[in-house]
Amino acid sequence: MPRPRGGGEDAGFSSVAPFDFVNTLSESALLENELLANGSGVAIGDADGDGLPDIYLCRLTGPNILYRNLGGWRFEAAESGAAMEGRMSRGAVFADLDGDSDLDLLVTTHGDGDYLFLNDGRGTFTETAMLGPPGASTTPTLADTDGDGDLDLFVTRYKERWVRDLFAPAERTMDRTVETTDAGPVVRPEFREHFRMIREHGEWMRYEFGESDVFYVNESGGVPGEAVIFRPVTPEDGLFRDEAGVPVTDMPDDWGLAARFRDFDLDGDPDLWVANDINSPDRIWLNHDGVFHAAPPEVIRTISASAMSVDFSDLNQDGYPEVFVAEMLGMDSRTRKTQVPERQPELQAPGDIDSRPQVDRNTLQLNRGDGTFAEIGQYSGLEASGWTWGVMFMDVDLDGLDDLLAANGNILDILDGDTSERIAAAPAGAEWRRARLQFGALQTPNAAFRNLGGLKFAPAGNEWRFAGEADISHGIAAGDLDGDGDLDVVVTRLNRPALVLENLATEPRLAVRLVGAPPNTSAVGARVTLRGGPAALQTREVSAGGLYLSHSDHQMTFAAAGEELALEVDWPGGTRTEIAGVLPGRLYEINRSSSRLVSGTEAAWNGARSGQQPAAGTLFDEVVSGAVHTDLVFNDFTRQPMLPVRLSQLGPGVSWLDVDSDGDPDLVQPTGAGGRLTWLRNDGGSFTLADMGPAAAATLDQTAAVALPRPAGPPAILIGQSNQQAPDPESARSAASVLSFSTGARAAEAAAGNASTTGPLALADVDMDGDLDLFVGGRSIPAAYPVPASSRVFLNDDGELSPDESNNAALQSTGMVSGAVFTDFDGDGDPDLVLAVDWGPVSVFENRRGRLVDATAALGLAGHTGRWNGVASGDFNEDGRPDLIATNWGENTAAGPGRNAPLQLVYGDFDRNGFLDLLEARHDDRLGAVAPVRPLAQLVGGLPYLRGITPTHGRFADATMEQLLRGFGADARVKEAATLSHHVFINTPDGFEPRPLPRVTQFAPATAAVVADADGDGHEDVFIGQNFFALDLDTPRQDAGRGVWLRGDGAGGFEPMAAHRSGVAVYGEARGAASADFDGDGRIDLAVAQNGAALKLYRNVGAAPGLLVTLRGGPLNPGATGAKLRVRYADGTLGPLREVQGGSGYWSHNGAEQVLGLAGQPTGLTVWWPGGQVRTYEVSGPGRVELTPDGGRESAADPR
Repeated sequence: MPRPRGGGEDAGFSSVAPFDFVNTLSESALLENELLANGSGVAIGDADGDGLPDIYLCRLTGPNILYRNLGGWRFEAAESGAAMEGRMSRGAVFADLDGDSDLDLLVTTHGDGDYLFLNDGRGTFTETAMLGPPGASTTPTLADTDGDGDLDLFVTRYKERWVRDLFAPAERTMDRTVETTDAGPVVRPEFREHFRMIREHGEWMRYEFGESDVFYVNESGGVPGEAVIFRPVTPEDGLFRDEAGVPVTDMPDDWGLAARFRDFDLDGDPDLWVANDINSPDRIWLNHDGVFHAAPPEVIRTISASAMSVDFSDLNQDGYPEVFVAEMLGMDSRTRKTQVPERQPELQAPGDIDSRPQVDRNTLQLNRGDGTFAEIGQYSGLEASGWTWGVMFMDVDLDGLDDLLAANGNILDILDGDTSERIAAAPAGAEWRRARLQFGALQTPNAAFRNLGGLKFAPAGNEWRFAGEADISHGIAAGDLDGDGDLDVVVTRLNRPALVLENLATEPRLAVRLVGAPPNTSAVGARVTLRGGPAALQTREVSAGGLYLSHSDHQMTFAAAGEELALEVDWPGGTRTEIAGVLPGRLYEINRSSSRLVSGTEAAWNGARSGQQPAAGTLFDEVVSGAVHTDLVFNDFTRQPMLPVRLSQLGPGVSWLDVDSDGDPDLVQPTGAGGRLTWLRNDGGSFTLADMGPAAAATLDQTAAVALPRPAGPPAILIGQSNQQAPDPESARSAASVLSFSTGARAAEAAAGNASTTGPLALADVDMDGDLDLFVGGRSIPAAYPVPASSRVFLNDDGELSPDESNNAALQSTGMVSGAVFTDFDGDGDPDLVLAVDWGPVSVFENRRGRLVDATAALGLAGHTGRWNGVASGDFNEDGRPDLIATNWGENTAAGPGRNAPLQLVYGDFDRNGFLDLLEARHDDRLGAVAPVRPLAQLVGGLPYLRGITPTHGRFADATMEQLLRGFGADARVKEAATLSHHVFINTPDGFEPRPLPRVTQFAPATAAVVADADGDGHEDVFIGQNFFALDLDTPRQDAGRGVWLRGDGAGGFEPMAAHRSGVAVYGEARGAASADFDGDGRIDLAVAQNGAALKLYRNVGAAPGLLVTLRGGPLNPGATGAKLRVRYADGTLGPLREVQGGSGYWSHNGAEQVLGLAGQPTGLTVWWPGGQVRTYEVSGPGRVELTPDGGRESAADPR
């Protein structure tokens, strides 16, 4: 192939303008039918068979044109026979449909059907048929969906004209279109071809529907040369089924803009993603042997609300394609604050796990390799690309990583809030159609994003000269137009000439062109992989159409800098071609019929080559607990409208406590208001829901549970109680902060209430007098978030708890405490206190002879402010010092800190109504100052005075915090979060060294943190519980996690364990989590609480059994809380230090018995007992041991 023309510093594009093609839409046509402004597309392919890709451009008025590529960037308009004059063309796709080895053409139109043109081999086309009924067709896409060798066709459809083009505003009001009947609201007959009533979340809504997409089965019989027959599928065919496998009786009448086939579960069948606009949900169809099944809720959790287009790419080089869906969110802060989405937010009830929320932004679905996806658009930096129509992945700079290109703009900025309000305020007269022209055009540059690796992207539109002038672009497609091996780009525009962009990349590349078996000679569906280049794996799949209204040439380009390059082609049907020793600078044409085929194996399609295939067995098996957390809906926003979270939905924790004193751990889960405290009684490894009597009924939310030993009898079960839902401050102060439970008895007050809500509980011998004292974390103050809450210590005196006034004074201004753990971080033998603080640092209070002294700054933690949720300790680098794990809100969020500036929460009673107002803010690079995060439309409900300062959305968009608070914010205070990342803090002689946790943990907020040796290899592992749904109404739920086990390496590093290996997947809102060996087999088991949903219980079946250690302390501390243990091995090395703790993580408590994994042959176990005794006991292998401070020991056989 020819040498590339650009220089290394010129990577990007250059506009070449070889022809002048304009897709024109007049103002009069726009006023009659606004939907025409959705534009037209482009198809690139070698129509005349001369080896050079040609360009077919569609338009709404005038003829479509096939531009024949003459080489050297010269093109000529050809008499193609496919001009489609007189029809409003939308999209096009090239593919060989009759098996004669040339590219045929399919064209979709607006209102005039779909058309098939057969190619004579020289680029002249003959129209053969109009396919299916007329309709507002948009994007065509082809694949062999049924495995019969020929290509089937799917066409998305939108609507020919919508209601706002047909009826004046006064004619389409709710009362004019809907009438009330005894059965509920009903659409009037004259509007039933446009509207239907639907019921969501108990409310009736009027919904304007679009048109049903059309799926055409190719019934040509796979015989080359025979007539091409496409038959529209009907519901009677049963080819589309719901999640339960029931045939769909009617295809959804959505607002379809684009659809694309891709085998994203790698089972050998092309799956289908349909991108739908105007809040009609995307349809994700999984192909099972030619029958499409709707994807279950756990497969895709969150989707874009107004999806415009979709594309696929294997972004993390694991062999599995990710899915990107484009929407309309502005890239700059001004656009985001001036545009007001038409969709109203919906309140989500606690425990609603199976819904699939829609969000007003782009989405990027990370393929986990097990049939499920995590939405990480905000983590990746791809959440906003502007008002995007066409989108396409391609490796622009040839570094082996696919970049992203987006075509942007709209003929009217119909989301502009100020214009919408101005039109709404003016009478709608006879010129109601012209009123929409007040919006003006939204002409914006196109967008490009460079792939930085690690699933991160950065804007590169200007750097690559792709952004260009502000315009209205629609379709985008790629092909090697100049034969130099890289991909050039064509972009269609409205009322301006189409863009032709030469790719100037200079890095080594190779190209691949496939010839498949007839009739699919285009080899659509084949998968090509290059190994040995600059990326571990580069994967492409031959596709036909599916880009927005557009189609890219079938030839593929790969970055080829590297040695020992090898190509693999997985052909449709399962066979594979392998070619070693390929070279850069070459075009490889690989013909299925003449290349050497490797026997087809399932490995070609099931991901075996990527290392993601399921192992023979999982580490954990799920056990049905039968327990469900109750949490009733409570409106936290009545008193503080701008709360970032619903403080009434923070629970529950979960605790392993021996409630009935029978020697095995039972499970206790606190409840929300209106529910009952859950006690799962452990009967030898099986569980029974037991009743704790009348006292178990809760009138307020419960938080955490611990067991306080008493001088005589069973322990008291202490339950934290939140006063967040108390109706007034007096009631809040009078509600007990901690309740004491005994089975069958009435609950008693264990700790008096105060103004603060209760969060975590933790036990330790703070004053070193031999009994356990109680820490009560102050989470927040009702109606006064984020004023620091009061945390307290209660000293134990013969079973009676009394406030520790000295320490409580030191804890008064600690902040909003969300998690707590006692750990001897300095190794001096007494328990120090570590707190996870919301809008503060992970705080450490050093115990100095019973006095807790704030050592946060001295340990280097003060600057690491965050929205910390949970905290746990463990010796992760096995140096004998406890390190810390702290959970935060993760990096997959729009409201994170800036590059060099923290996220701020500014608060004060700005409107002087007696309640604290809140404004989240961060540095705005455009303004060069701190500005609000949220737009005006989200703030005026809670802060109506803002309308007086900034009466328009435009004024507000340009306002800084200083300007907004001038005259109102004299008492404004500020909290900061410098990081939202989850962290491990390594304990060093110089303080704590922060390290972010692995990438998969950062995809979602996390609360729970459990430290345990899950796999029994002798190194401490960590379980992180993820997700948070209980946010403000304008912030979509954060659901990209499902909990993850992190395997520790013994050096402070962690490796995520895939869910199909661990067996743990929690799709709801994980809150507390705790570990214990509930069946006594020497393996650690796991319980995970979900807000408003089922308690998840997991039995460990795959770990190597370890030492199961029971410590027998004195009567006031029978479980030896505060003790430390460490295994000594035959080679003289030591295992990690383990502490017995009375609460940790997030509002939770692990079992008292310790399971110590073994990394080798043990010879001894050293125990540092509470009170100072240090004893070493002989051990020889896994098994159960019971130890006492006086050296007595009982042992049992190996539990295996």
